[in-house]
Amino acid sequence: MNDQSEKVKVKEIEVPLFNMFIYVFVDEREKLDKWAKETFDVDIKLLEDLDDAEDSADGLTIDLKNCGLDGNVIVFLKDFYPGMLDYESKPIGVLSHEIIHAVVAVLRSRGIPFNAANEELIAYLHEYIFNKALEYLKGLE
Repeated sequence: MNDQSEKVKVKEIEVPLFNMFIYVFVDEREKLDKWAKETFDVDIKLLEDLDDAEDSADGLTIDLKNCGLDGNVIVFLKDFYPGMLDYESKPIGVLSHEIIHAVVAVLRSRGIPFNAANEELIAYLHEYIFNKALEYLKGLE
C-alpha cells in the first residue's frame, strides 16, 4: 500500500454510453509509468506509438486498446499547478487537446468514424469528458 507521499493523482471517468473509462493522470511521467504497470500490468514505455520525444510532452493520451485493454484510455497531464484552470494558461489548452485524442480513441474503439457526420456526438463527448476532468482538477487546486 502506498503512503500519502506516494499517492498518485488520478481520476477515473466512466463513459457509460460507450462502456469505457478515461483515466486523467496528473503527476510526474515516472509515476505514470509505475501506476500503469501496477494498475494494468502494462509497460507504456514499450508501446509502439510512444517514443522518447514524448517524455517531454506537456500532455499525452494513451489508448490501451493495443494492449488488450479495450475500453481504457489514459490522459496524462504534466506539471499541474494552482492556477492551471485560468483559461488564459497553456495547461487548459493541453487538457482540451488531450481530451480530443481521448474522444478519437473512444470513437475508434467502438467503430464510429471521426468525421463531420458525427460532429455533434464528438462535441458532446468532448464536453462530457472535459467537464469531468475539470471538476477533478478543481479539487486539486
